[in-house]
Amino acid sequence: EERAKFELEASVCIQSIARMRYAAKQVRTLNDTRALQRAELEAEASRDVTVLRNLIDTLKAKAQTDPVASSMLMVRVKRSEQRLSELLDVQELLYTIQEAMENVDLDELAECLKRAATLRVTNLPEVRDAKSHWGAIQNKRDVMDRLTNFLRDESVDEDVPRLVEEARRLGIKGDFLDHINTVYDEVKDRLEARNTLRRGVEFVDPSRLRVGIEHMREVL
Repeated sequence: EERAKFELEASVCIQSIARMRYAAKQVRTLNDTRALQRAELEAEASRDVTVLRNLIDTLKAKAQTDPVASSMLMVRVKRSEQRLSELLDVQELLYTIQEAMENVDLDELAECLKRAATLRVTNLPEVRDAKSHWGAIQNKRDVMDRLTNFLRDESVDEDVPRLVEEARRLGIKGDFLDHINTVYDEVKDRLEARNTLRRGVEFVDPSRLRVGIEHMREVL
């Protein structure tokens, strides 16, 4: 009877020690998990992944020596590795955006904006700036193309003075715009007569047609 009592007490004591050790390992795992969470947040805020990368390497090595806690810890480590990979992708994206903007590479910049949407980082200031920059250059290119088309073919239907004003607002150089104004001054009467005729035809308006014809006679 005494032996049985001793064995029971010993068993309870061993189980208690085992539970304490398991609880201690659980606490350490929880602390490691919190450390990973903090490292992720710091990496996101600072754009520096060094601390997160080093912590992942340290905890992976630790998990190999602690089989009891390794399963739970490695689940969290793998999540952090995935987040690290995403942060590295964002770093690469921002570097490519900077290069594309410096080189005025619109095609590359457009691809970067698509990539930003895929990575769900369109809210980043650098991405917003890139989108605005891309839109401004596209707008400037469109105005330049339309003005150039006018020089090549005076018959194009454009409001040239409005385009010139828009071009100045976008910072297009003055010499080119001065040349546009010179050409436009030479042909504007003919263009106005042509547009009057065109509107008369489009709206089947005899009075506009008569005005347009008379105007054409004057300028030809």
